[in-house]
Amino acid sequence: MKPRIGLTIFGKTGCQANLKQKDPGTSAMRNVSDMINRTKTIFRRRKGFTLLEIIIIIVFLGILSKIIIPQVTKASTVEDFQEQALSGILLTLRSQLELYRVEHLDEYPCGDPQNPVSPELFVLRMTSKTNSDHSQNGIFGDYLSQFPFNPFNGLNNVRYGNDPGKNLAGWCFDLETGHIYSDDSGQSPEGTSHSVL
Repeated sequence: MKPRIGLTIFGKTGCQANLKQKDPGTSAMRNVSDMINRTKTIFRRRKGFTLLEIIIIIVFLGILSKIIIPQVTKASTVEDFQEQALSGILLTLRSQLELYRVEHLDEYPCGDPQNPVSPELFVLRMTSKTNSDHSQNGIFGDYLSQFPFNPFNGLNNVRYGNDPGKNLAGWCFDLETGHIYSDDSGQSPEGTSHSVL
């Protein structure tokens, strides 16, 4: 009988690990095979995450939050969102009005500025197909699927005038310049009137 070398961990009552002296006659292949089988068994029994994996996830979430939170907080109030929406709507309205003018012999939806059509017909021309002479059921348009609501006063109608900011309609169209403005009486946080945006 061959001698055994033992190693006791945690005293007499705890776990014990014995290191056996290897028989010089056993093959190295068998030892490697046993080691691989033991490793597979350990990984099959493993459940949950290691401390290192949890730390990596926490660091990743921290980096991600450093990137995302500043983007969200740039427009953190309702007024900030409304300001951004108003700027986007005005940009869209102005570009679609210019496209209308190009396709309609250098005239805006109001027609002749000296004898303009009603503001309701102005809106209808922007939201339906028209011919170059402004008649309905044409080949140009729909420039807008519907006329947008002003995010500050909730109105989507148009009035003519060169005095925006009266809060009489959602939008004010200047017949002389061909520009459209917000007709609400609000101001941006910096003090700029919405009617001059």
